[in-house]
Amino acid sequence: MAYRFGVLRTDNSAQAEEHNNEWTGSKTLGIEVTRPALAERCGLGNIDPQHVLDGKSSAIEDSMQFPLPDDDTRLVTIRLDKDAVGAMAVLDLRREGKGEKIDKMLVHWVGVLDRMRYHDAREKYPELAAMFTGEITDAMNVIVKDQRTYLPRKVREIGSILCGEMPKGEISRIAALRERNSTHYSVETFGPNIGFTHAPGKYEEARNWGNPRFAVFVVHDPERHTESGGIQDRWTLVRQQGKFDRLQFDADINAAEADARGISVDELRQQSLAWGGNKNIVSSPQGNGFGTALTKGQIIALVQKHADSGIVS
Repeated sequence: MAYRFGVLRTDNSAQAEEHNNEWTGSKTLGIEVTRPALAERCGLGNIDPQHVLDGKSSAIEDSMQFPLPDDDTRLVTIRLDKDAVGAMAVLDLRREGKGEKIDKMLVHWVGVLDRMRYHDAREKYPELAAMFTGEITDAMNVIVKDQRTYLPRKVREIGSILCGEMPKGEISRIAALRERNSTHYSVETFGPNIGFTHAPGKYEEARNWGNPRFAVFVVHDPERHTESGGIQDRWTLVRQQGKFDRLQFDADINAAEADARGISVDELRQQSLAWGGNKNIVSSPQGNGFGTALTKGQIIALVQKHADSGIVS
């Protein structure tokens, strides 16, 4: 019996609860399930080292050594990126006896790119960066973000890249789709280092576009298509490495969010309404029905405060 691959729903609805009940339990392993209440329902644990502040590893890297689950295990995530889907692919390849065929350096490179932006990764790991063309990771990004493809096929295709079975011509063809879909964004600036864009339906593309251009970039996507289905109103701040007081911003925006809702910060976290993310990203709560209660003015004011403080954390 093969693994089952699923995406947990993060929207606030009876349908989401019914769906998640079917996928979680004693035979479920979470992969980058960043919502604590959902992670707790994964009976086999949750592979998510990168979303611990200053995390030094990634899901795909940890999956190389993680104890191999039984064949009937459900592998679930709430984020379809090349780290999470790649971790599923690694576990599945190991289950099939193909562990020795996995390109360990490519796994490491995907993990590095999950922890930092490409420019910083290239400077910190020049020899590793030189080993792989951008086509490989571009193709992986196209595969995991294609909304027309079911998750099991994504896992198979990522696995075929990781173990060198996908022809180079096919990798090039898929990678070219990313350039074809690229675009530019109208930006509102707040001082020399802060950019803001309103990007309906283009959350991740806009974030990746703005990150190398601004020390701090804020994206508002009121029509974000979630991996588990549905639409959410999403705000995200992404900073360049070594810029911005990320820790204090996280504390202050959650305090402001709690105040706007008339609850405590502890209650905010218990209700999965807190902002959070990795060390270079802070995002509003995930899932339809979990949008922020703060206004654009309040959010930008906090961003400016911690961009102008001169403190880096």
